[in-house]
Amino acid sequence: MRNDSSLRVRPQRNVKRERLLRAALAGAALAGLGGDALAAHARPERLPWHGQGVWLQGDPHLHSFLLFSQGPGIVQAAADHKLHFIISAEHAERAFVAHVRNRLSTLRRVHPGLIILAGIEWNIPGAGHATLAVTPAPWELAWLQSFSQQFDLKVSRSADSMAAEGESDSEDGAAEGDVEPALAAFDWLRSEEESGGLKAVVYLNHPSKKEWPSDEVIARLQAAGLSGVEAGPGHQKWEHPGTDRTIDRYDPYVALIGGGYDQLLARGRYLGLMASSDFHTEESSYLPGQFSRTLVYAPERSGRGVIEGLRAGCTATVMGGVVSAVETRTERPGQTESVWISETLTVPVHARVEYRILLEVPEQDFEGQPNRLDRVEVISDFAGAPALVHSFESIGPGKVELRFSLPPEATAAPRRFYLRCRGRRVVGGPEHDRGNADTLFYTGATFVRVVKNT
Repeated sequence: MRNDSSLRVRPQRNVKRERLLRAALAGAALAGLGGDALAAHARPERLPWHGQGVWLQGDPHLHSFLLFSQGPGIVQAAADHKLHFIISAEHAERAFVAHVRNRLSTLRRVHPGLIILAGIEWNIPGAGHATLAVTPAPWELAWLQSFSQQFDLKVSRSADSMAAEGESDSEDGAAEGDVEPALAAFDWLRSEEESGGLKAVVYLNHPSKKEWPSDEVIARLQAAGLSGVEAGPGHQKWEHPGTDRTIDRYDPYVALIGGGYDQLLARGRYLGLMASSDFHTEESSYLPGQFSRTLVYAPERSGRGVIEGLRAGCTATVMGGVVSAVETRTERPGQTESVWISETLTVPVHARVEYRILLEVPEQDFEGQPNRLDRVEVISDFAGAPALVHSFESIGPGKVELRFSLPPEATAAPRRFYLRCRGRRVVGGPEHDRGNADTLFYTGATFVRVVKNT
């Protein structure tokens, strides 16, 4: 069995050359389709575990529980709020103190029903922060430390060297667009997995916290291996988030119709979504599962299952307890075939397509107050540009199924488009004020590919 002593840094590879070679080979194989068409075809149309998996709920980005004495109480809160998994995303520059390994082992033993995954909040060169988590293994922390020493902005470069280059140790990343080191890190992750190492997942945290990374940088990271973004950032107790710009508590990258996420989807490329507590202290953050959670369709209830599910991106996010479950189905009426979040439905020209939303709306919200879901909105680009294309009013409580039949023009010619949805409870406060903004759920997207009749 592999152990910590066997973890060695492999000889330096020319990862830039390998990345260019892979791109050239892929481009030759799909000549004439273009880069975005290639990205659209690179994803499988169906999840390997389609119809055989399990929905899990968790908090994929929290701090403190492995470092400080209140850790057991934080983990107990996650269990009390009926989460299936949590991910330790401590900042890499302080994630590997001596007691972390023993505390992680103890918490896993005390909470066998809660999947506790090891990870870091990666200081990505040129792109801010990301949650990076790995499949459980005896050498997981040593593996994460090795990664951090090579690719984390604050760990791999000393404060002295950063000062000598005129950079501040408090910065979240290198200069905008300087993402070559990050692309090399994704190559390293891929190489590790291909050679039998750990399998990792990476989600970009609070992408709009600062003015960058730009949408194009996020697209480059997605092409390199980024699996998702934090649509619902943490610290939701903050009423004046300062640089943490939000729209109804969600990151503008996802919440703004026609924004960065919609533009990425319109190019046939995909990222999953997550919401988290980003828990540090109870002054700024709700406890894990108390207010925000991520729903993941995974192949199994295990650490590896969570990693696989997050990588596939069959995900939804919920804040404020407005729903306890949400799924979508995209299908041809009368046909048995349907696709779920992150999957692709292929239909002939002029086929009828229906989008179904399956919800469970609880009678009480996260505070135990009477709950309601005022509106569910469908977002799509089938009309040529991302837009809100349909809405439902006053939904639930209870189990609810909503149906939207797409207009004939959606499938009138060969093309590709996407569908995603969100639902809101109207609170009525300013959309940028986290303490009084509406509470919502968001789902990832499904794609529809319209082809000529054969």
